Amino acid sequence: MKRALLLFLLASLVTPAVAQNGGNVEVGRVSFEALSQQTEGSLLRCRGDVEMATHSFVLRADEVDYHSDTGTAGTAEARGSVRIQLLPVTPKTASDRRQQHQ
Repeated sequence: MKRALLLFLLASLVTPAVAQNGGNVEVGRVSFEALSQQTEGSLLRCRGDVEMATHSFVLRADEVDYHSDTGTAGTAEARGSVRIQLLPVTPKTASDRRQQHQ
């Protein structure tokens, strides 16, 4: 069920392009924060206090593997103490969040 929900949420995102900024990583409109990140081709491995955020949700987990080559949005596998927070989307917050992720 968690995996289906996560896949549904990720399906609304754009095609990813990886860019690293210090301790943060952005893949398309998905941002990641973690104690360590490793990129292997189209696979992003995040370990330790991972936070994965979009305009519509924030996922927190001990580990996240993000596959950016699986369709238009990518897929994520989260492990260890997984929590997801769905964010309210109004016209103003959607616009604000889009500007934050550009």
